[in-house]
Amino acid sequence: MQNATTPATSNVALSPAERLILSTVRRSIMDVMQRAVFTPVERLRANDTVYQSQDVARQFVWLRNVCRVATERDRALQLAFVDGSTTSLAVAA
Repeated sequence: MQNATTPATSNVALSPAERLILSTVRRSIMDVMQRAVFTPVERLRANDTVYQSQDVARQFVWLRNVCRVATERDRALQLAFVDGSTTSLAVAA
């Protein structure tokens, strides 16, 4: 039985097209994870999780969630002023 920290791995052979899609989605996830709003520990955990799974649908879900979290964290770091302007707080990587 799987739990939340154990990604599904499949022994099913992927077609060349599926391998290309999987590679592209994995790369996209890790590109988003390089943003300063993620910690090195989060990046390492994401890398391990992403590369252990061959489930393309699950990878797309992870990509959507990583993008959502990055956006939420970016918004949380913005300061809004009375005049409607905003500025972002600097985050050390």
